[in-house]
Amino acid sequence: IYTELDLTVADIRNDDSEARKKAYTANIVYGDIARFQRDHLLHTFYKKMIKGDRTQTAVIVDEVDNMLLDNGNNMLYLSHSIPGMDLLDSLLIFIQQQIHSPIYTGDKSNLELMQQQFDNSTIKKKVLADVFGQFSIEDLRHIFNSIKSDTEIELINKKLIEKGVIDADGYLKIHRHDQLASIDEALSNIGPVFIKRIKACFSIILSRARSIELPVYLRNFVQLHLDELIENCKHALFLETGTGYVVDV
Repeated sequence: IYTELDLTVADIRNDDSEARKKAYTANIVYGDIARFQRDHLLHTFYKKMIKGDRTQTAVIVDEVDNMLLDNGNNMLYLSHSIPGMDLLDSLLIFIQQQIHSPIYTGDKSNLELMQQQFDNSTIKKKVLADVFGQFSIEDLRHIFNSIKSDTEIELINKKLIEKGVIDADGYLKIHRHDQLASIDEALSNIGPVFIKRIKACFSIILSRARSIELPVYLRNFVQLHLDELIENCKHALFLETGTGYVVDV
């Protein structure tokens, strides 16, 4: 029948995530509730993009009484222990400080500034700058002090990005002093004096005191989930006494 209607069919009863990604491209997808739950969590929380960009326009449930009544209290947890998760404490404290700062120490006469300080994107930039360190194109302009044109400075910045020294927003992708040699390779044609100045700036950034102490292996995890962490910290700000909350630990 499906073939006659020119409809494709697939099922997600497969532990191979790539196979399930392909299955979700079909017009009709079969599976049990637990597998759909698993893929939903992988897609929305871990950003695995299991379901692609498809939307569910219709759902047909067989034996709905079993799902809602017999197994209605069952919960699916998609979790595993990650070494060093306790080291997120300094991150969460920093986020809370940024959230509370405009409320308790901000300029009450400048509402626009307070709103800007409370904005998620502002807090996110402060977190990333503290975790990774940041070297902006403005820093390059100060180093060259009008000796080079904006076009030349933009080209130098682009080379640092291409070499993996910084990302497009200027956040450092290197985290050790021995990785500074990559700057020599990226900027071999600008002269030793300027290379030395740039490396000195990066050395200062790498050696700076930080409010957030994270092991390198957790940095990508934090960057991936930073929006949720900030939003959850804001939700915590508005918890009310006497109200029941479900906390997943």
